[in-house]
Amino acid sequence: MTNIKTFEYSDVQDVKNFTDKLLGKETYSLDQLEQIVELSKAGEYNSSFLAYSDDSGELIGVRFTYAPSIVTGK
Repeated sequence: MTNIKTFEYSDVQDVKNFTDKLLGKETYSLDQLEQIVELSKAGEYNSSFLAYSDDSGELIGVRFTYAPSIVTGK
């Protein structure tokens, strides 16, 4: 099983370590990940998520999605 939580500023370093390991070093900078957190939020809602292993507590997946109010098509 997995534990799903929203991607918050406090998770940025863990996500950086995860993406460096699985996608390649420096795929995302810390600044880029902080921007993703910001763009994922619309009011009290956050549309980006992290998946953690219930067994080990290890980060095993990320889903980056910008909040709908950010993408206006204009």
